[in-house]
Amino acid sequence: MEITGSVTEDVPMGINIASPNQFNNILTKNDIESLSMDQINFAGKSYRTSEKLILNLNKNVSLQTSLTSSDDDYNSVVRMEVEKSALTYLYSFDDSIPSGIYPPNPLQIKFLGKDFKILSINSPTSITVDTGNGPKSVKDGSSYFGDDGICNNDPNDLDCWKWIVKNMNNVGTSTTFNNTVANGIIWWNGPVLAVTNDFALNDYKDNPLTVGDCLSLPSNYITLCFDGLTTNDADNLKLTFEKDEGFSSKAAEAGVSRPIGDAALLISSNVPNSLVMDVSSQYFQSKMIADNFTMTNQIWVGAFNDSVMAIYFEDQSGTTKLAGLLGRKPYITQPSTRRFGDEDQVFDTIAYLNYGRLKDSTATGTGVRIDALIVGVNSSLELAVQPYDPELWSTGGVTVWPTYPDTIWMNWSFNGKPTGALSGLGTRASSEEFNELRWESVPIGTKDEDHRTKFGIIIKNPKSGGSSDKVVLEIPNDLMQGNIVIKK
Repeated sequence: MEITGSVTEDVPMGINIASPNQFNNILTKNDIESLSMDQINFAGKSYRTSEKLILNLNKNVSLQTSLTSSDDDYNSVVRMEVEKSALTYLYSFDDSIPSGIYPPNPLQIKFLGKDFKILSINSPTSITVDTGNGPKSVKDGSSYFGDDGICNNDPNDLDCWKWIVKNMNNVGTSTTFNNTVANGIIWWNGPVLAVTNDFALNDYKDNPLTVGDCLSLPSNYITLCFDGLTTNDADNLKLTFEKDEGFSSKAAEAGVSRPIGDAALLISSNVPNSLVMDVSSQYFQSKMIADNFTMTNQIWVGAFNDSVMAIYFEDQSGTTKLAGLLGRKPYITQPSTRRFGDEDQVFDTIAYLNYGRLKDSTATGTGVRIDALIVGVNSSLELAVQPYDPELWSTGGVTVWPTYPDTIWMNWSFNGKPTGALSGLGTRASSEEFNELRWESVPIGTKDEDHRTKFGIIIKNPKSGGSSDKVVLEIPNDLMQGNIVIKK
């Protein structure tokens, strides 16, 4: 909802809210109506001034998850983190600062909406002011009219906002600065009168903002709110990867003879027809059915014989069918050693999700794909659950498969010859292992709480799942973003 006189954006997880295509890093009256763009009078002359809210490009305000922030205590809750000096309110002298400021001849301005007299300029970094309660010294780095001079890392504690006072003796020069990703805010030669945050809300003990929370600059002059999320967890699709130990009967139904007690990997969704296989694609080594696009909510990856894996699915009538064979692919380049999640491998696409806005099969829109790689002679199957969206790519993701950001990797072991049956998740069945499940390059297999990815996917307790050879994901029906509002 647009609020009059405010600015709002839907921002992806893990990035600065002032990243490209998000908020402007310098907000003025054109963005927030309460900020002034005015003229002041001094000694019979007019001078242009303006107020600005600067979002530091180096010190972030950002939405973070347990995985993007490496803070397990977040669990699946999205937090808005704030680094020190991320928010700066600037009173900008857009014309040259006037000379001749001394107690009988003060410069009158409105600072953070309050009457404010600059009584004298004592040095480049020190001035004397009067806000109606008598003269006060204001120095660069000192607390903003706080109580005890001690910051309790709380946005509501005025001692946690500090003055920026620089170059105040530079008569004849207007306020100039630069704001870059590499260096943040760099003040140039002109006068600077500003206030910035001296608190950091960047881990669980700091209690970063959650949905519905706001923080305000002094005098509640400008408020930054984490207003909501663009998807609802109640609508998430549940996608489960687990060992099916009674697969031989399913294989027989599909016309494939397998040993009694054969085990396979079952991929199941709680939403009918939400898993789509394009069996006409290059990824299937041998197509076994007539339909090119097959929709289901149950897919099995199991052995066809002792050297080839196959993809099975349940059709609309509840019958198990053989979709095609999953052949081994060669290396694009031959590495000297094999790494889990190696990016110079060719992954086969098993399926993509058909749910909400998740419909694309070519990784050009918004979607989630399930890709696979056979390693050895049916000894290991690596799966990549890959979300993709232009918003993820625009925030630093590389657009060459399989190096998109936010990949969830899992490693499933098979017996190899003579049966090729599934052993379980990781190298030891029924036992959690740190490396059997990864997010990007981070092992998470032994973490014992829920986690959330950049896309908004919830990875349910990996340790608990790993002990029973299971991975459970809750997947939103679109890229999850956080709605942030900056207002009066």
